[in-house]
Order: sequence, then structure tokens, then C-alpha cells
Amino acid sequence: MYVLSVRWDLLAMWEMLSLPGKFYLACLLASIAYTSYLLTRALVRLHGLNKERIPMGAELRKLTLLGIESGIETVRELHLLLLFLFGATLANEVFGTLRGIREASMSLSGARIEVFEPCAAFYFIVFGVLTLLHISQWIVAAQSRRSIVGVPATVDRSG
Repeated sequence: MYVLSVRWDLLAMWEMLSLPGKFYLACLLASIAYTSYLLTRALVRLHGLNKERIPMGAELRKLTLLGIESGIETVRELHLLLLFLFGATLANEVFGTLRGIREASMSLSGARIEVFEPCAAFYFIVFGVLTLLHISQWIVAAQSRRSIVGVPATVDRSG
């Protein structure tokens, strides 16, 4: 059985998530918006630099590219933080599921493997989103590096 072959009731899975799981998903949605905004802004700035609509010196161009790189690094660190928080949140959900299995084993109808479906769906959705965010960040970082290669290395750092 594959993850995509199962019918998912997302509303029921949302109801089964604990409060930390719901909070994590809200943070994930906020990070999607922030990442989209920051990477779109970086692409627009890179496009403007490559088209050179505004003539600028090499030093100003390099400072602009360093600002773009700094933003991309911030997004990269945010994604790593979300990955670590995901591990903690998933562990919490799995322990809650195991506690439910232990309590269900005392009843006449024992728990079956289906009790892990919400955890598997949570895992699948979060890693799918993190993968897409990473790919988009990677593409913008590659374009930024390509733009940096064209910048002369001589920048006067003496205030």
C-alpha cells in the first residue's frame, strides 16, 4: 500500500493532531508565505541586476548580491529549524499514537495498523512541503551564484 493510494480525510486528520502538531502546521504555512515572498523578491532583484536597467558600480552590485545571499541564507536556516521542529513534533505525535494503542489494547477491539495513518500523512505532507521549499531556495541560490560570478572581485573595503 502506498501513501498516495489511501483516501485521506484531511479534516479528520487535523482533528486528530495534537496542539503542537497544529501549531507546527500553522508555522509551516507562515514559512511558505515568507519563503515565497523572500525568494520572489530575490529573483526580481537578480533579474533587475542582470538586465542592468539601472547602471551601477561593481561595489554597489556586489553589495546588492551579498544582501540577496544573506536573505537566501536566512531562508536556508529557517528550513533547517523547521526540519528539527518537525522531528520533535512527529515524535510527540507517535508517542501519542502509541499511548492510544496501549489504551486500546485493554478494550475488546484492539488497535490495528491504521492508527498510524495520521502520523504517516503528517510526515508525508510536511516532508513534501519542505522538499518544495528547499528546491525553490536552491534554484534562487544557484541563480544568485551565477550572478556573483559575473561581478569583479575588486571591491574597496577601506571605509
